[in-house]
Amino acid sequence: MVVAIVGLALLPFGLVYSFSKAFFSFKWNPLPKLGMYLHSLGLSLSRLLNVVCSDILNEAAITPDGYQFGDVNDTTSFVLGKNRKAGTLRPFGEFISAILDKVDPGHVEDATEIYSSEL
Repeated sequence: MVVAIVGLALLPFGLVYSFSKAFFSFKWNPLPKLGMYLHSLGLSLSRLLNVVCSDILNEAAITPDGYQFGDVNDTTSFVLGKNRKAGTLRPFGEFISAILDKVDPGHVEDATEIYSSEL
């Protein structure tokens, strides 16, 4: 518990430091490094959301027989995509999936394909 509290307290400093280091350590083009950093950050946040919000997402986003949220190795997008394919999304799950697909077309389906190819 103490480690989690200290980690949360240090999070803003870590973000500022990492962004600054990525931006200023590359003389020609810092964007690839920043892109990799943002992708890793997004992936980690998605996995965290999948675990921390699993109870509410299991009740609000999917039917009882759907693939459950809560596995630390799954991203939120993967679980939504798996349930979309199985037809076990509730309207709230469809709403979240639609937002993700609006920002990144095909995001939810791609998440299931990318994850499956990494296994």
